[in-house]
Amino acid sequence: RGDANLRPITILNAVSQLKADERIATLFPNQKPDENTRKLSKKLLQIASQILPLYRTSLYTQNTLDFDDLIFFTTELLATSSQIRLNLQKRWNHVLVDEFQDTSATQLELVKLWTDESLFVVGDANQSIYSWRGANVGSMEDFVREFEGVESVFLMENYRSTSNIISAA
Repeated sequence: RGDANLRPITILNAVSQLKADERIATLFPNQKPDENTRKLSKKLLQIASQILPLYRTSLYTQNTLDFDDLIFFTTELLATSSQIRLNLQKRWNHVLVDEFQDTSATQLELVKLWTDESLFVVGDANQSIYSWRGANVGSMEDFVREFEGVESVFLMENYRSTSNIISAA
């Protein structure tokens, strides 16, 4: 109440971050917690921790999933069912992930489960805008460590913006 900086979207994003940390710890116990959670204030963590069980109950009673649940349950399914994972990998031989700099730890795990052969990612660490939503710009660096035989191609020419915009950036 007394903190004017805590807008509803800020609290919702903190709830999302708590859910992601819990789920990563459940599925991948050796993975470290997301650095974005450590950046949350004590007050925000306290409020989000109080809201999370109510939010879960609300989703459950309405038989719904939010975006985080869709990502998590798909990751959990692929992590626990080798047959479904293999069928999916056979169905899509090539996977492309755009805006890779805005992937979260859970999304990185999903990508790792989704393909074991042909993966193409596009991203620019300087354009990461979703850290408030759990995105980890370190995913770009993690990608090089997580996948063998990575080849990086740097596109130095910008075809989407005028020179004035590029100069201002």
